[in-house]
Amino acid sequence: KLSKLVDHKNFILVYPQGTKDSKGRTFWNATEACCNMEHLLVDDAGYLMALLDTIEQKFPVDSDSIHFIGWSNGGFMAYRMACEHSERIASFVSLAGANYDMEGVCANASPVHVLQVHGTEDGIVEYGGGCWPDEITEDKLNCYASALESVTDWAKINGCETLPRQLGPIDLDKSIPGPDTTVLLFEHKTGGAVTELWTIHGAGHGPNFNQRYTNMVIDWLLSHRRIE
Repeated sequence: KLSKLVDHKNFILVYPQGTKDSKGRTFWNATEACCNMEHLLVDDAGYLMALLDTIEQKFPVDSDSIHFIGWSNGGFMAYRMACEHSERIASFVSLAGANYDMEGVCANASPVHVLQVHGTEDGIVEYGGGCWPDEITEDKLNCYASALESVTDWAKINGCETLPRQLGPIDLDKSIPGPDTTVLLFEHKTGGAVTELWTIHGAGHGPNFNQRYTNMVIDWLLSHRRIE
């Protein structure tokens, strides 16, 4: 429902699509864990940066307000984009995605504001992290970080304080009674990039979001501008 806010909040919204594999599954070639299951030679990071270049040529884009948001495999892809192209990206949101399993992969990245949104009952991309068997090499496991590990790794990159503040609860999922989401906020001592984890207690892989979530996530992105 992000498109409903484009005119009201004055931003450009782009919906790129990934590649289809031999089984008709649309995917992004994001991290090693997800989700180029057939090991196809697809440079999605290059594709998305070329798309960004094209958009900047056609529209008056604020270069300090470029953001990525993705769900599931798209969340994994958002992490990869920030890891490889942090100099262009202000902030990103990963909904039910995850960071690389190995700490330090993105050690050379510049600070980027990070928001991880994840349900505790996600049975596909597990909140606590996990592994999938490789479809090509069945004896290999493709693993991904937990929701908390994903944000703490980026908190280190962003130079955030070690101990986060806990906020909330807030109500984001209309199928769960009452306030369902707690917030962990890793802040920077001098106002640099922040890292946040919104944990939706009781939600699965595709939360039933209310309109408050839509407004909050767009406001979060637009308010977190690129760090010089």
